[in-house]
Amino acid sequence: MANLFRNMGDRHVKVFIFFTLFIPCGSASQSIGLVYKTKNFLVSQDKEEFPLQLRFKVFSDLDYQVNLLNNIKTALHTIEEIPGVKNQQDVKISAVRQIMQSVVTADAIILKLNTIFKYRGSDIKTPTEECFTEVAHNLDLLIFAAENFISSSIKALKPFTVSEITVGSTGLSEVLNVLQDAYLHLRSVEDKTADYLSKLESLTSGTLSPDIYAMVQMSPCVASGELDKITLKSCEKTTAGILCSIEVETYLSNKNYEIYGPVNYAGVQIILPENKYLAKSPENTYGLLTCRDEAIEMVNDCIFSDWDPAEYIFGPDHQKAIENSNFTLSDPPLPYQMYDSSIMIMDKRVSIKIRVGQGTEKDISNTSPMCLNFGKNAAVTAVIDKIKLKFKGGTLDSGFEIITSMYNASTIAFMHSKALKLAFWNADWVNIMRYFALILQIVVLPVAFTTCSLSIYALIRSLLNRRRKKRKIRRQQKYKLKRNYLINEQAVKKTGTL
Repeated sequence: MANLFRNMGDRHVKVFIFFTLFIPCGSASQSIGLVYKTKNFLVSQDKEEFPLQLRFKVFSDLDYQVNLLNNIKTALHTIEEIPGVKNQQDVKISAVRQIMQSVVTADAIILKLNTIFKYRGSDIKTPTEECFTEVAHNLDLLIFAAENFISSSIKALKPFTVSEITVGSTGLSEVLNVLQDAYLHLRSVEDKTADYLSKLESLTSGTLSPDIYAMVQMSPCVASGELDKITLKSCEKTTAGILCSIEVETYLSNKNYEIYGPVNYAGVQIILPENKYLAKSPENTYGLLTCRDEAIEMVNDCIFSDWDPAEYIFGPDHQKAIENSNFTLSDPPLPYQMYDSSIMIMDKRVSIKIRVGQGTEKDISNTSPMCLNFGKNAAVTAVIDKIKLKFKGGTLDSGFEIITSMYNASTIAFMHSKALKLAFWNADWVNIMRYFALILQIVVLPVAFTTCSLSIYALIRSLLNRRRKKRKIRRQQKYKLKRNYLINEQAVKKTGTL
C-alpha cells in the first residue's frame, strides 16, 4: 500500500482511467464519478418585495368577559341544589366532579384572558401601509354564546326528585348531558383562547408561527398560490392590540436546479467550495449557487455563477477531472435514501441485506461507492457497527439494480495520494489519523484476518501431516519387529536351538 501511494504520488505518473462494468440504478445511464445528484433545488428568478402591517385585536372589555364566565360557574353550582342530586350522596359526588372540571376550565380561560389583555397598550396607532390585515379573535362572541347556551340549558332542568334521578332514569341522563355539554363548550373556548394567546406570544418573541404565516399568505396583497418569504420586522402594543410590521417577498417565477454532492472513496472525496452548492441549471450549464439564507425545501433566494472546475468534473475527460481537482480526507457518510428512492452507500464497512416480502434476507455485495435501487415490495437493511438502518419505498417492479464507480483501483489510489499530500501539507493530523484508522478497518484488518486464517490452516495441515507420518513410521517399525520375531521362531523350530 505504501509503495502504491509513493508511485501514485509522482506528478508525472500517467493515470489510465477506464469504465468498469455496471448495472444502471433506476434511470441512471452513467456510473458514479466524483459527484452525484443529491436533490432538486427551487430557486427564485424574479420577486416582489413590499411591507405589510398585521394587527391582532385585543378586547377592551375584559371585565365583561370575566363576568360571563363567572355567571357560568354560578349556574353550574345551582345543579347541586336539585333535590334529586342534593339528597343522593353517590349522584351528588358524580355531579360535583363534573361541575368542578367545568369550573376549573372556566378559571383557566379567565387566566388566559388576563394574559391576553396585557398585550393591549395605551398608544393609539393607525396603520400606515397600503397592505394591512386585521385579525379578530372573536373570543367575546364565543364566551357570550357559551354563557347563553349553558345558562339556558341549566334553567331548563326540572327540579328532579330523588325518585326521578335513579340509575338509567331520564332525569339523571338530562343532568349528566347538561354537565357534559357545558364542559365541552368551555374546553372549546379554552382551546381557542390558548391558540390566540400563542399567536400573540409568537409575534412578541420575534417569530412567525405557521398559523400567522398562513394568515399573511391569505392577505389580498399576496397573490393566490405564489410562494413567499415573510420576515417579521417589529411589533408594538396599541389600544386596539398588537400591530406588527412584516416584510413580504413574493416569488413571481422559479427555476429548478439540480444539486450535487461529493462521492466518498474509502475516506477521500473531492473538495467543493464551502457555503455554496455545486449545481446544474435548467439550461444544462454547471456552476455554483450562492444563497442568501440557509437552504429551505420550498424556494430559495440564490445567485448562479460559473465555476471553471465544473467543466472538468462534468466533462468527458475523466483524467483531467482527477488532475484538476483537489481531494480531502473525510469519513464516509452513513447510507441514506435519495430523492429518487435509491440508496447511496459510500462505506465499504457496511453490510447490506435485502428482503422481498416475507422471504428470507439475502446478502448484497458492498462495492462502495454504490447506488442501490430496489423493488416496491422489498426492504433493504444496512448495518455498520451498532447502527442498523432500514429502507423501504423502492421503485422497481422486482429485483434490484446497482450502479458502481467508473474509476479503477489505480485512479482511486491517486485520489488518496493527492488527499494525503494536502493533509500533510496542512498538518491536518486529526484527519490523517482518522483516515489511517479507516484504511486499517477497510483494507489491513480483512487482509490480516485472511492471512492469519491461511497461516492457521497451514499450521494445522502441517501438524496433521506430521502426525500421520509418525503413525506410519511406528506401524512400519512394529511390522519389522513382528517379522523378525516370526523368522527367529521358525529358525528355532528347525534347528532346535536359539
